[in-house]
Amino acid sequence: MDDLRRKYQSAIAASRNAGLIGFVDERDGRLFIKGTVPTQAQANEIWTAIKHIPTWRYEVVADIDVDAGRAGAFPRYPDALLHGAGVRAAVPRTRRVSRAGHD
Repeated sequence: MDDLRRKYQSAIAASRNAGLIGFVDERDGRLFIKGTVPTQAQANEIWTAIKHIPTWRYEVVADIDVDAGRAGAFPRYPDALLHGAGVRAAVPRTRRVSRAGHD
């Protein structure tokens, strides 16, 4: 079940390092990454790590928002993120970045 988590370990680490507030979950043969990061550069780092795997279009569904207003405002939750605990925070969304398959 955790095959995709292993395969996309670098993307999950990039999400953790970017301070993603949201969740990473593997289900139905896909890896779901959804959340908010403080900067566009951090969102780009996550997407770069995802796109490093050639088959990402068929395996990853990602919805990464940018909220510049939360830069430094929320703590990071790396352990929960790595274990798919679905850490969430009430964060107003300011901008939609991208979704899998919509370069």
